[in-house]
This record gives sequence, structure tokens and C-alpha cells, in this order.
Amino acid sequence: MGIMKAVVLCVGDEILKGITLNTNAKFISEKLLEMGYEVTEHIVVPDNGRKISEAVKRHIGKTNLLILTGGIGPTLDDKTTEGVASALNRKIIYDPLLLKIAEKRMKYKSEEILLRQSRRIEKSKIIKNKAGIAQCQYLKEKNTHIYLLPGVPNEVKWIINNELIFNLKIKNRKKEFRLSLFDIPETFVHIELSKRFNSKDLRKVSLLPSYGSILLVSESKPVIDFAKKRFKENHILPYKKEIQAVLLEELRKKNMTLSVAESCTGGMIGEILTKTRGSSRVFKGSIVAYANEIKTSILGIEKKLLKKYGAVSSEVSKKMAENVKNILKTDSSISITGIAGPDAERKEKPVGLVYISTFYKGKTITVKEQFSGDRNSIREKSANVALYNLLRRVLNE
Repeated sequence: MGIMKAVVLCVGDEILKGITLNTNAKFISEKLLEMGYEVTEHIVVPDNGRKISEAVKRHIGKTNLLILTGGIGPTLDDKTTEGVASALNRKIIYDPLLLKIAEKRMKYKSEEILLRQSRRIEKSKIIKNKAGIAQCQYLKEKNTHIYLLPGVPNEVKWIINNELIFNLKIKNRKKEFRLSLFDIPETFVHIELSKRFNSKDLRKVSLLPSYGSILLVSESKPVIDFAKKRFKENHILPYKKEIQAVLLEELRKKNMTLSVAESCTGGMIGEILTKTRGSSRVFKGSIVAYANEIKTSILGIEKKLLKKYGAVSSEVSKKMAENVKNILKTDSSISITGIAGPDAERKEKPVGLVYISTFYKGKTITVKEQFSGDRNSIREKSANVALYNLLRRVLNE
């Protein structure tokens, strides 16, 4: 079997205008990759029947799978059903089952709204959507499998996780191995792999950088096995596991608690930790000490220390970690202080300079980082690397 190719087509003026972040494309691509597809394109088109029709026509018979999201609701700007019907030269029909679902689930409705929500394309198959009102439609044209999904992200996730995952999974697909690496430059990983493997092997390797981490993807298990040994200090996280979830679970196993002191990240670590169910059993709280007066009055950093070394320094970072664990009475702690930019840059302290401290088993370790990128990426890298630093200690000490 050759590689199965897929295209994700998202419909919506709100995406093109930058009002809505296109999280559907990311989620769908991740799931399709797991199922064995190669996603060749992400397309965004407006709520315009002609544009939708043109985009669909371009891919019929040329891709194995075409997934559309958005534009299948009951309002006049929902044009996906018309656009796809036009591209396939099929009629739009009314389905009593869809009408029944709409009547039952819609809070605000009119006869026109109900009729529009009960439409489907001729010869389509309805795939249920228990998370919402608009039901998924499936069609096939010239060996291209087409799915029309709603645009609401939680509905897209429900349909894929509960319905399409059984329809789309490819049997006997090529194996793909993955490894998460933290706090290591992409170029360094590439250079080290190049010393061991030839260009043919490396063509099957992808390095996918994220905030503070790299996902190493390869069809070759020897590449992954080598990377696990070569980058042992940077690999501690099973694929698809979130770092905060693993950290909280490991601390819970040891009956240990955690606190955080944040400056440049402004509460980001606390937000990441509390996304995890059951985090309150381990995470006790955070002090966001952005201004120096808060570092002094609440976090207890001495004024003379701030004056001598500056807020962005290893000395202040160390004290932040130690003081927050004393104030909140926890067994471990993390602190971050740095310059996220774009302002306040000085020659000796450039934008991206960050100090991260972790307190664990009576000892504080501080590391100096120089991150690149814009303000938000520096903050995200800082938060992820800080969590990774503590997790590495929890697993190894």
C-alpha cells in the first residue's frame, strides 16, 4: 500500500480575518498522522460557496482523503453543503432524521433554521455527532473520501475520537517512531545524527521543534535507539504525554508538593499545571512577582540582593525558588526570572536571557538560558524547560 494522502480544508471568514485560531487543522493533522496518513495541505477558504466548490474540485481524485470543517450550520453564511454539492454535481436533499435531531437539540429555532439544518448532499452518509447539532456527512467521489465536519473544535474532536478513528485507521501502515527531546538545539541534534547515519537514513528523519522541545520522528528504529542513548539527558518524556502531567504524577508518587515563583512568565507555569486533572494534590500555588516591589514585599527577596545583582540573575532566581517553597510550605519549587522583551534589553542582559531554578531534596540548582524568538515564545520556552528541569531531577535524583 502506498502512502495515503490527506487534505484538510477549513471554512470560515473568522479564520481568515484572524478572529479565530485554526486549532481544527492542528488537531485533525495530528490524528491523521497517528492513523497513517500524510497530510499534504491545509487550506482555508471563506464562507463562499464558489470558493469552497473550487477548492474541493482541485482535490477530487488527487488525494485519498479530504476533510472539511465549518460551514454546515443552519445560518445563511453556512455554505459548505452548497459548495461541496456543486463540486460533485449532486443535489441537496432534506433528511427527516436530521430535522428530528435539530428539533430536539436546538434551543432557538425557526422553520427556516430547522429546514436548513436538515439538509444533506445526495448519496451522502450521515455520521453522528453527539457533541452538537450539525451532523457529519460522508461522500466518496473518484476514490476520494470526503468528510464534512462542523467547525466547533469540541465537536470535531468528538467526531474524530468516537467515529472517524474507526473509519480512517490504515491497516499495515508503515511504522513511525517518535522521541521527545527537551532543552536542546535542533541543529545540534542534526549534527550528532549526521555523525552516525548517512544521508539516506536522515531523509526519513523529521525534527519538529516546539516551545523548548523537539519531536524527533523517524521510520528507522535504529535512529531512535541511537538518539535515546546520545541524548539521554534530554529525553525523559514518553510520546504524547504532557510534561506537566508526568511531573505531577511523579511528585504525587513521592508524596511531594510543588510551588512556583514566576516573573517573566507571568503565571504561565501555574496555568499549565492547573490544566491537569488532580493537580491540586501536588501543586499548592504560585507567586507571580513581576515587579521588584512584589519580589521584595511578598516573595521576600532582599532589596540589597536586587540592587547588587539585578532581578534577572542567578542569585535572585535561587532565592525566589527557596523563598516560595518556604512561604507556601512545599517540598519542591520552580522559579523563573528573565527578559522576554521586546523592551528592557541591555548589552549584558539581552532579550531571551532567563534564569531557571529548581528546588528539590534540599538543593537548589539554577541554570542560565538564552532563548530566541518573540516575547510569547520566550515565555513558553521558559515555562516548558523549567518543568522539564524539575522533572529530570525528580526522575534521576
